[in-house]
Amino acid sequence: MVKVTVQGKEFEGKNLHDIDVLSYFPEGDGHVNGIVECLSDVFDDTEFDELLDRMTVEEMLQVWEQWTKESNFEFVYKRMADVMADQKPKRNKLGRFLLISWFVSVVVAIVSLTLLLT
Repeated sequence: MVKVTVQGKEFEGKNLHDIDVLSYFPEGDGHVNGIVECLSDVFDDTEFDELLDRMTVEEMLQVWEQWTKESNFEFVYKRMADVMADQKPKRNKLGRFLLISWFVSVVVAIVSLTLLLT
């Protein structure tokens, strides 16, 4: 579970990698309706849905970024740290390289999605 704070309240949602995000963007273009549907399904909470109805597009994008950041941290960084702790020093270099390259690709994807929505 991923915990995201929205307007001072903490909500638990599904991990980014537990859902098919692209299914919410069938045309391949980023749009607000897809983000709203996705966030609604991710958090699956009536209180969150009520907050989502009152949010501006900018606030929704902030929640989206916070959720993806928390999901990626939980899914990749914690697990990679555990794997690296168990490996020999020679293999740590490969793990660090993979972690850094994955992080760069995630940042590029988030920036690209943000640019598509604006």
